[in-house]
Amino acid sequence: MHQPSLSPAAIWTKAFCGLLGLALIFCGPARVRADDPAPVDTEYFHSVGGVFTYDERDGIARNWVVLTPRKLGPGNGALYLEIFYENPQRGAAPLIERRTVRPADKRKPIVLRSPPLTGLRTGRNYTTTVKIYADAAHTNSLGTHVQATANHIPQELLDHPRPAAAGSRRPSQ
Repeated sequence: MHQPSLSPAAIWTKAFCGLLGLALIFCGPARVRADDPAPVDTEYFHSVGGVFTYDERDGIARNWVVLTPRKLGPGNGALYLEIFYENPQRGAAPLIERRTVRPADKRKPIVLRSPPLTGLRTGRNYTTTVKIYADAAHTNSLGTHVQATANHIPQELLDHPRPAAAGSRRPSQ
């Protein structure tokens, strides 16, 4: 069967996600400083860690959180997630993503990547809230997993992002 080819950007993104997940798993929780938020354990997930990244080429900051599943959902075993990334824009609604964790994913780290973030403040903690449901309609709540992540990106980068490099594209997300 013919597999669709991936763009170079998609290949790099997949490689980065995989390496980030492996680094957080094998190097331990991503706590840069002693006062950084600790990884969280809940009934369904363990937070391996979290980190903010800044892509100087595109001027994009993101929040990454890596989870490992601890328990399958009832019934078919799937977990239906609604992920709320704290929006650093004053008074703005959280940024929301939906994802399904299938039973086959139980042994794999789950890498959560926020949409591009603006308005971040250096030294501040931001939360990622994962609401866990037993059904795709998100009516049967199983619990909530909340992980805070400290932003250590220098404020000067966040306040004055570089323009996109010639020939590069800003991701649409």
